[in-house]
Amino acid sequence: MGTGKSVVARAAADLLAGVVISSDVVRKRGGAAPVYSERGKDRVYQELLERAKPVVESGRVAVLDATFDRARRREPLLRFAAAHRVPALLLETRCPAKITLGRLARRKAAGRDPSEAGPGLYGRSAAHFEAPREWPAAWRRCLWTNRPWRRELRRALARLRADR
Repeated sequence: MGTGKSVVARAAADLLAGVVISSDVVRKRGGAAPVYSERGKDRVYQELLERAKPVVESGRVAVLDATFDRARRREPLLRFAAAHRVPALLLETRCPAKITLGRLARRKAAGRDPSEAGPGLYGRSAAHFEAPREWPAAWRRCLWTNRPWRRELRRALARLRADR
């Protein structure tokens, strides 16, 4: 949280003429399970794939804007991509904790962001993040959003466009 996922997702979608599907927007719509419970989070990730299906089937690019913090939440995405015969590029956004906490505080104070994540949730989120070791290295890029990252994003997307 607070590392720039949504900004990077929008930039990727712009470069690919893709469609952003945001976990924050899906979460806001809620459902039967509390949205921040494990069951609620699982439902949000399942709905991301449900919303991606018609986008991908129409030949467009779906850009999923979500944390994908655990392998068990990323594995269905790999299966989805394989089943639909589309490449799946994982863009991991990173930023030093001090900068991230500042971003989260400003976002919370502004109150305009669909995300409810504030500085108080950062420590737990960071502690529970599982590195995406199961993701094929050729299809994984890390973008440090506290420094210029757009050139690296364009390079990563060039490969994606070539394989589409």
